[in-house]
Amino acid sequence: MITVRRDTGIVGSAMKLDVYINDIKVARLGNGQMQTFELPSDQAELRVGFSYVKSNPVTIQDGQTAIAKGSIAGSFFWIFGLKSSYIVIED
Repeated sequence: MITVRRDTGIVGSAMKLDVYINDIKVARLGNGQMQTFELPSDQAELRVGFSYVKSNPVTIQDGQTAIAKGSIAGSFFWIFGLKSSYIVIED
């Protein structure tokens, strides 16, 4: 089981953040929300994103907590390849 917490601050605060496990959308989180998920195995690929702009994937292990963060620069310059969201893993 993993926990994903959204802490994006002002970035995308009017939008829900999509959570993907192994490229399957499993949830939409508002800012400050947290949710736990069962993994299909001991590890999985985790991504988050707004609309069609997703974070880079990270590998998450069973028992870890992921914090979805936001990038103000990425919000304005996503067209140039910057990401508006990213993931920090806590053990």
